[in-house]
Amino acid sequence: MPVAINLNRIPLARAPQISTIDFSGGTSLYAVLQEYAIVPTRADFAIQAVAADECQASLLETDANAPVLFAEHKTFDQRGMLVALGQTFCRGDRYRFRAALLRPALPAGEELVCAAAVEPA
Repeated sequence: MPVAINLNRIPLARAPQISTIDFSGGTSLYAVLQEYAIVPTRADFAIQAVAADECQASLLETDANAPVLFAEHKTFDQRGMLVALGQTFCRGDRYRFRAALLRPALPAGEELVCAAAVEPA
C-alpha cells in the first residue's frame, strides 16, 4: 500500500545528470547529491492537513477528499545555496510525523532567536 507521494525539484545546474537517474528502485536522492559534493544541511519545512484530490487519492489508493498530510520544504546545502524544493503528500492513516526539538547551547549572554511561526491554514 502506498504511503506517500514525494516530489522534489533539484536545480540541474547543481546536479546535471540527476534527471537521468531512476529513483523508483530505492536510489537515495541524498546519496546522489553527495556525489556532487552537495550536503543538505538545513530545510525550511511546513506541514498541514489537506484533502486529497482525485489524482493524489488514486496514487495513494485512498478516497478523494481523504485527509492527507501535505509537507513543503526548501532545502539548503552547506554553503546556504538552494538544493531542493519539495512537496510530499502522505496518507493520514499510514503516516506519523515525529520531530526532535533541540535548543542549541549558547555562549553566556547571547539570546536564542526563534525562527518558527504558526500560520493559519
